[in-house]
Amino acid sequence: MTYTPAELIITTEHEGQNIVLRLAGELDLHNENRLREYLRTLLAEHEPDTLVLDLSELAFTDSTGLAVMVWTQKHLGRHGGHLELHHPQPPVQRVLQISGLADYLHLCPQVTSRTRGAR
Repeated sequence: MTYTPAELIITTEHEGQNIVLRLAGELDLHNENRLREYLRTLLAEHEPDTLVLDLSELAFTDSTGLAVMVWTQKHLGRHGGHLELHHPQPPVQRVLQISGLADYLHLCPQVTSRTRGAR
């Protein structure tokens, strides 16, 4: 039996000084470096006040995905910004809560992004 890594789809939306990054698929060892490099470039070019990770279509993350989120929060914090995680699927929310990172990474499971107006 051969393992085929699941795809990670990254979509970016700029909203003023804030950025919403939508992640779909799975975030794990096979694609975390691609996300980290994408974020490194994005943050260097734009320096957002708030970076929202919309996790509504992210089916899975492992510890390497959590490490990317922690790295992102630390980077933003050093530059006066912060990270918010919005609308995680139950398995992803559970990993965030069990790991103890839900508060540190500003998990907002049922909130509308403060970067968005009413739709």
